[in-house]
Amino acid sequence: MDNEQPLGRKRSFGTRLRRFGHVSWLITEHLFDALLDSLGEYGRRMAKEAELFLGTALLLLGLLNFQNGKNCDGNSADYLSCTRPSTYYYYSWFEITLVILGTFLILLWFIKMKGPRSTR
Repeated sequence: MDNEQPLGRKRSFGTRLRRFGHVSWLITEHLFDALLDSLGEYGRRMAKEAELFLGTALLLLGLLNFQNGKNCDGNSADYLSCTRPSTYYYYSWFEITLVILGTFLILLWFIKMKGPRSTR
């Protein structure tokens, strides 16, 4: 009775590490496939509605480029005499790109909700 063997075999560290790597790879591969499928679906929808997305991009760029003829230099004493300069004065190209991409994602969401339901 004192010399009983354990029921399960203890795995070595190398075996556990290989198994962890394999499972991690399978999860990464699955997520990458799902991401590519979604991007392909969104690309087809954007190609189908190209005029809508181009018009939205041009409209947003035009709205964000509104200028009133004055520029503010950030001086707080002179701030009240300044009347709304261009959005490009306050925000970098990265933030404006994020606004346009966010608008595109909202449009894609509305188009997807309006279209036929997918059975996932």
